[in-house]
Amino acid sequence: MDHVFSSCSLLQNSIVISQLKKIIHTWGVLFMLAGMFSIPFQFHLFGWVTSFQRFIFLPIIKILAGIFGKQLILTDLSSDSLGLYLLVLFLLLVTIPIVFLIKNRENLTQKLTRSLQIIAPYYLALILLKYGFDKLFLAQFPQPGPNLLYTPFGQQEKDILFWSVMGLSKGYMTFTGVAEIIPALLLLFKRTRTFGALLSVIVFIHVLAINLSFDISVKLYSSFLLLLSAYLAFPFITWIYRSLKTDSATLHFSQNTTDFKGKPYLKGAVLFVILFEVFTPYATTKSVQKIPNLAFEIVNPHNVDQSYGQLYFHEDGFLILQDKNYNTSTYPILSFSKEQEYLIIEKSGQLKTLSFKKTGDQVYEISHPELNVYINCNQLEIEKLPALQDHFHLTVDELIVQ
Repeated sequence: MDHVFSSCSLLQNSIVISQLKKIIHTWGVLFMLAGMFSIPFQFHLFGWVTSFQRFIFLPIIKILAGIFGKQLILTDLSSDSLGLYLLVLFLLLVTIPIVFLIKNRENLTQKLTRSLQIIAPYYLALILLKYGFDKLFLAQFPQPGPNLLYTPFGQQEKDILFWSVMGLSKGYMTFTGVAEIIPALLLLFKRTRTFGALLSVIVFIHVLAINLSFDISVKLYSSFLLLLSAYLAFPFITWIYRSLKTDSATLHFSQNTTDFKGKPYLKGAVLFVILFEVFTPYATTKSVQKIPNLAFEIVNPHNVDQSYGQLYFHEDGFLILQDKNYNTSTYPILSFSKEQEYLIIEKSGQLKTLSFKKTGDQVYEISHPELNVYINCNQLEIEKLPALQDHFHLTVDELIVQ
């Protein structure tokens, strides 16, 4: 009799555990589907999607912030903002009652699972392709500007230092870009999808480790991408676990994957949209007036704060004044002509036309005669900085000789 009761108890426990696993799985599926459609991403082709997401969720986020006694500083729901954390919390909470409403509708839960298995690979492929080609085209990690190059190492934040060092190595950018593009391509095809998901897990573990270690504000979003990748790679992870227990475990890379069955035109349309989204920003880049990266040491300033020691022209269109404590004042450059010796900046909402002329060998004067402002400065040779030299040493002996 005791044996019968024991068997019944074990059966009940297994049923409870099975039901719990099913509930957690359905909750995870719903959350990941909701996250892909709700977490804002800077789309080029579908910018309206981000605006729509904020229109829908921002009022809810503000209510949650009020409940927790918090104030939203950023309202764009960007990664690692309070708003995005509250959005993720909302998605986790709102999917709980849905799980219990549909837990007995096996057909519906299977459809949701298949939907996630179809959508998630293309979503991850889009993200990986975008960031991969951004690295190849040096769009994500550009060469650091003159203000960063001349600011001492210890005076900069860790995330800025990481961003700057990455921008100094075109070779490493190419390597990491290719490392993201390969799993993206594998994710696009059913036969290689699981293997692509496994590679994307490795990529996103690396990305998340960097974000956590260097305090880069994409921790939450990279965690979500890692979750999606891990879910798709689960068959491979399961195979590894079973292989450690028995030698009979086999793996089919296409198992538990699905696609647009019988609808190749739909897959073709999705691939076109992904490629269009990835490459359009490079093809439609507007030709704007290029500001050269220039650096100057200020000498004999007149009617200007004497604490300023250096002055920079940044290629993104900024005039930057830096004091001896490495604090900066930044002014947008609206127009610049080295040949016609002028530049127009914006200061306190007003346009200021400054004279910019060469007065000697590597010596320039920036002035505004009407305001009796004169800044004499010596140009610094950015291109000769050691950090910008593309050296390669095959042996350590070459370093010793130098």
